[in-house]
Amino acid sequence: MPINVEVAYGMKKSIPAGPSTTLAEVLVLACESIKQDPARHVLRHKRKDLDLTLSVRFANLPAGATLDLAKIDEATAEARKVDIALQLTTGARIQKSLGCGSSLLQVLEAFEPTCGTVLLPEEGSGETPVVTWMNKTFEGRAPLAAVSLVSLGLVSGSALLKHSINKSAGGA
Repeated sequence: MPINVEVAYGMKKSIPAGPSTTLAEVLVLACESIKQDPARHVLRHKRKDLDLTLSVRFANLPAGATLDLAKIDEATAEARKVDIALQLTTGARIQKSLGCGSSLLQVLEAFEPTCGTVLLPEEGSGETPVVTWMNKTFEGRAPLAAVSLVSLGLVSGSALLKHSINKSAGGA
């Protein structure tokens, strides 16, 4: 069931989405189709901002609804902060507030100086960083760099990310 998104002055894009697709995923796909930054946009329906953490099924949208992709001003975009709690393998949690446009790799880089342990092992060490959020696991530097907080639906509020390190059998 595709969702129609008005991306610019009457130009509509049909975004493929199922009932379990989050509105954050719809936002990211709509922004990618016009080569824009999802951290600087919001989805609206009838002039109301939509909660990006909701799935299409629970967003309370009527059948055939057209969503608007609206650009937000710089001050609002910079103010979109997410309070991140990072749970380490020891069980300890550390907190920091970061911008919603940050990738998971940037989140780990921001936490590494304050946590006292190595969050990002070196490339050839045979260890890979792993971040888990809501039963979604991202393993390795490339997937961590590709996933932003906005693509997870985190534009404000707080979230708990779990960090661990996987050791490969052939590693050091």
